Amino acid sequence: MEINKISDFSKVNLSEMQVVYASVGWTKHTAEVIKTVFEASQVIAIVTYNDRIIGFERAMTDGIFNAAIYDVVVHQKYQ
Repeated sequence: MEINKISDFSKVNLSEMQVVYASVGWTKHTAEVIKTVFEASQVIAIVTYNDRIIGFERAMTDGIFNAAIYDVVVHQKYQ
């Protein structure tokens, strides 16, 4: 079992992220929307299992006191 965290969005497979969103019923997230919202986020974490994306989150922060966490999504199979 190989679980890893990716913080470099340029290395992400958007189709795999769409599959994760769809597994929890979020079917309106196109590759373009995913790319836009994750590139606009200041903090991201993408979790892989055996080199496949199984979950992710993103956040916006002021860098000092506050952050808002968005899109904490884990593939239904791995919840």
